[in-house]
Amino acid sequence: MIMSIQLLGINEKNSSQSLIEEMKPNDEDWQLLVELEDKHEDYEQEITESEYERDADGLIITEGYSEYGGFGIWPFNYEDVIKEYCDVPVDDISYIKAYNDCALGRVIKRAFGLKKGFEESFYYLLNIFLNLRYELSLKDENFEEYNKEEFKELIKEKQEKGMPVIVHFVFYTNDSH
Repeated sequence: MIMSIQLLGINEKNSSQSLIEEMKPNDEDWQLLVELEDKHEDYEQEITESEYERDADGLIITEGYSEYGGFGIWPFNYEDVIKEYCDVPVDDISYIKAYNDCALGRVIKRAFGLKKGFEESFYYLLNIFLNLRYELSLKDENFEEYNKEEFKELIKEKQEKGMPVIVHFVFYTNDSH
C-alpha cells in the first residue's frame, strides 16, 4: 500500500479571494479542487501502469498481474488506515475534531486544509499522515518528490506567502511492487 500526499496548486491566479483568505471555496474553486484531486489520482495511476510490461497489443504481461490486480485506490478508513498503522499516538476524539476542523466539505473527501484558527488541528493531522507505516510519497503541485522535512518546509513557505494550504491524499495499491 502506498500513501501519496500532494500539496495542491492553489494560488492567487486560479482561485477566489474567499478561498485564499478564509478557506471558503466558491463554485469555481470547488471545480478546481475536484480537477486537482482527479489529476493527482490520474497521475498515480499513469505512473503505476507505466511500470507494467506490455505485449505488442498493449496488454499487460507483468508476472503476477491480473485483471484484479494492479493499481487501485483504496477506501480511506480511519479504523483500518490511521488507527492500525500510525507510529504516533492517535485518539478518536482528537482525530475526529481535527479532521472536522480541516475538512473541505463533502466534495473533496481525501483532503484537508490549513484554516485560520485551526493550525494546531492541521499540523496534528499532518503529523499523523507523515507517520503512517506505508510507503509514503510526498509531492508538490508539479508532482516533484520531497522528503518529510522538505514537504513541511513547502507548507510553511506557502503559509508565509498567505496562500491556501490544501493537502490531498491517495491511498492506493500497486500490485506490480
